[in-house]
Amino acid sequence: SKLVDRSLVYTKKNVDQSFRYNCLETIRQFGHQIIDKSAAATLNNNHLRYFLTISEEAYQQQYEDQLKWLNKLEMEEDNLMTALEWSEKNSSEEFCRLVGSLTWYWNLKSKFFLAQKFLEKALSNEISDQDTQARLLFGMGLMKFYFNKFDRAFEFLNESLELWLSSDQLMGQAVAHSQLGNMLFDHGAKLSHSEQSLELARQIGKPGLINHCLGSVCLVLVHSKQFKKALPLVEELIVSSEKLGQPWGIMAARHFHSDCALGAKDFKEAEKRYALALKTALKYGIGFQTFAEMQGIAFALSGQKRWKKAIVLNSASIEEGRTIGVSIEGKFDFWDEWTDAYIGSAKGQVGEEMAKQLEEEGTAMGFENAVEYALDFKKD
Repeated sequence: SKLVDRSLVYTKKNVDQSFRYNCLETIRQFGHQIIDKSAAATLNNNHLRYFLTISEEAYQQQYEDQLKWLNKLEMEEDNLMTALEWSEKNSSEEFCRLVGSLTWYWNLKSKFFLAQKFLEKALSNEISDQDTQARLLFGMGLMKFYFNKFDRAFEFLNESLELWLSSDQLMGQAVAHSQLGNMLFDHGAKLSHSEQSLELARQIGKPGLINHCLGSVCLVLVHSKQFKKALPLVEELIVSSEKLGQPWGIMAARHFHSDCALGAKDFKEAEKRYALALKTALKYGIGFQTFAEMQGIAFALSGQKRWKKAIVLNSASIEEGRTIGVSIEGKFDFWDEWTDAYIGSAKGQVGEEMAKQLEEEGTAMGFENAVEYALDFKKD
């Protein structure tokens, strides 16, 4: 209270009415200058251990209490970066553990460059703990997939699965099988991995993990265009994800629900569902999905013969993908087919010159304006 009264520390009230304390950067820098070096090392080590404990708890609860931990880690980003930077120079073992515990968060928040940077640094160390190594390999597999390095992605994921198998770590096995099911191109292999992930999750008995692995099964059915078979499971996933408050599950379910409508060629319904999915992705800050949903809206508009808006939004979605360094192209064969069918058709209808103008318009309009345009169902 005395520090606050003297304006050395200031408070900020959160939405939940709790307080957080901070200080001006000039005061922080002055504190660093005057503190004794041995005392600073002790404080930094205590700080690291505290945030390592929080990050480990977040990792263990990433499916069971996902929204809570997404918000908590986002609030603590500055502290986490401080812990990462200090541990990288002073405690490689804790650095690797911290990176391994945070990759799931960076993945959901689409912080792909940041994740890859720290994963590369962590994997350059000698890692004694098998679970930490498996987490890092798994995280690197995710990043390689996002950056279209598919062979390397599968290598890293399979290495992580082997480590978790050798240590009988069921949660790791379930997650690795789930991710392999999401990424493989052979639909039979995808379904095998996804079903194994769901079976393992049910053995563990944690509802959030079960829900996550159910999402993997839904993904495989949608990607293999088994829309009628997928629909009841997707509707189950919507209900269970909302009940659990699991942002990834809600987002995935909304997206798959939209895919089912587009697969049935119910284009107006698909437009509405992708719009809801877009709002969901924006709400939870899941960047990769925001431009995927906008591209879905573009497909649905093309199906309604609203060619010009489809081309503009498709171009805007591609531009947004560039801002976070990834694209959907080449990752999922059914999505590539839809891109060719719906966007290719739209371009053919308006002609090459007009298509180029519309693409330039979409690239230049900015994503916020594109979102507003996409969500106005009546505007062409």
